[in-house]
Amino acid sequence: MSLKPPVNSPDDVSSASDDPEDLKDRLFELFMERFDEMQARRAEAVQMVTDGMDAVFRRGDACRARAEIMPILAAMDQILEAASVPTDGVSGKVKIASITIMYLIVLKKWVVDDSADLGVTMAELDRRLDQWIRASTWMG
Repeated sequence: MSLKPPVNSPDDVSSASDDPEDLKDRLFELFMERFDEMQARRAEAVQMVTDGMDAVFRRGDACRARAEIMPILAAMDQILEAASVPTDGVSGKVKIASITIMYLIVLKKWVVDDSADLGVTMAELDRRLDQWIRASTWMG
């Protein structure tokens, strides 16, 4: 199983604007699609996440860390592009890295969110997207 579900292309995003609330809504929808996809195979996804985190953070396996993070970075790049966020240049790479950190924080919350509606995950995503959008305005 891959934790990288299909992401809408930038052409699928209608009337993208520079308004932070519009951006937040687009990103929220894209991330929730990702969590919904994983939720459909929750036990398998949670096992993959916990195994990966254990290998990377507890055992310090650098090769495993690279193998785990590269597809996530690529998926975050796709999500940002689908939300019409430019990812080229240094500022784009910083945005990809920072939204990856945000995603991993929310993913950690998703792993323990046993609510049927993913309310805990959605609240964390909402809060973290607010933080990311505020910080991303500094990145250009």
